[in-house]
Amino acid sequence: MRRLMNNKISGALAFFCLLINPFLSAQSELCDGQLGNNIFTSGDFGSGTQNIVSVNPNLAPGFQYTTIVPPSDGQYTLTNDIGNWSSVFQSWLQIGDNSPDPNGYMMVINASNQPGIFYERIVDNVCENTEYVFSADVINLVMSQFTGHNLPNVSFLINDVEIYNTGPIAQDEVWHTYGFTFVSGAAQSTLKLTLRNNAPGGPGNDLAIDNINFQPCGPVASLDISIPGKICRESIFPVLSAHISADTFVMQWQISYDSGIVWTDIPGAIDTNYVVDILSTGQYYFRFIYSNTLSNLSNINCRIFSDTIVIDVVPIKFHVTDTICEGLSFEFDGQSYTETGTYERYYTAVNGCDSIVIINLEVVDDPPIIAEFMTKPPSCIGKADGSISIVSVSGTRPPYKFFVSGAPVPSPITSVNVAAGTYTVRIENEYGCFDEQQVIVPDGPPLMISTINDTTIILGHSLQLEV
Repeated sequence: MRRLMNNKISGALAFFCLLINPFLSAQSELCDGQLGNNIFTSGDFGSGTQNIVSVNPNLAPGFQYTTIVPPSDGQYTLTNDIGNWSSVFQSWLQIGDNSPDPNGYMMVINASNQPGIFYERIVDNVCENTEYVFSADVINLVMSQFTGHNLPNVSFLINDVEIYNTGPIAQDEVWHTYGFTFVSGAAQSTLKLTLRNNAPGGPGNDLAIDNINFQPCGPVASLDISIPGKICRESIFPVLSAHISADTFVMQWQISYDSGIVWTDIPGAIDTNYVVDILSTGQYYFRFIYSNTLSNLSNINCRIFSDTIVIDVVPIKFHVTDTICEGLSFEFDGQSYTETGTYERYYTAVNGCDSIVIINLEVVDDPPIIAEFMTKPPSCIGKADGSISIVSVSGTRPPYKFFVSGAPVPSPITSVNVAAGTYTVRIENEYGCFDEQQVIVPDGPPLMISTINDTTIILGHSLQLEV
């Protein structure tokens, strides 16, 4: 990893109060603390089944968009896989985008002879005195064995002023994340962010860009819980504690009822400690959001998210209902039940509260299920194209289960191919009542080859043999 020294910006950028911390590393290491939402929601260029995006996305004002690949000098395209192009430069890597999505798009650029802008965006609603990360994933498309090619070189600009430069991007066939962090100034509300090409065109200077990110970065934060593990209803509820490595901050606890998809503010929960007071059973997700001022906390471009913690609230009483056939047993925790009735089992939980399991069991009469099967031998000895088929079933109604030697046959299939042999076949209804019998599938006929009987002929004569 290559870390550059911090620099202070003066002159035209003095109003930013920028704290520059540029270096080459993984995205998670650009921010030492927690991250907020990526304001560039389309910075991964989206996803689709089209190999090449047919509509001009108008992303690079310094380059021409093309759907004819490979692109010429000064052109770019959006694609999900260079390997699926009808034609590609011999020296180029044939790769997909930098994500687990097989259909994810990336920007592929054949850079121009003059500096040009790859990407530019105006960001409104920027928060004052807030640290942000501006980064992008970049790869040199020229394979390592091809020498004498110009190396790409990309600048990151804020309001048309270069703040960070990648330097020459090596032909190492690896995606790299380039970027930096900075702190917006007081009363700062709008920024223009730009990625610019610096290297000359001609042979080389061919690259792909993906995952452009611009997101707030907050101080290190963590959360913990006073009572870990599952929580019983009506027990002593846990306390969630937030830890934020900042002298001043504002925060808000949030809850999600759908595994973290939608988050809702918990009214009044703005202190570092929050006592969970949920009464109903279920699984709940908790986190907190935080920022440096109350106005920034209400702005989705400024708030930072903590990690998530999950609380399972389990009931004191559990109800189990089942119906079985006469002659069978219902097994629960090492105990067998064979008669209709209601049964209770008591348990002492390790997390501080006892629970009761109530079993409602019904035993039904065993009906006279009668099944008739038909077998067909294989076409010849050793083949497995014989069959066992259901002819009729009485004493129960579909859907019932069909087993051949213990293996379930998926419904609604009523015939299976088998080799010669003896099989146990079973028809079973929803309560476990069944008819079971053995059937024999005979072997198929042997392969017999014969010709004419022994015959004597005169020397010099001929005889036609027929098989």
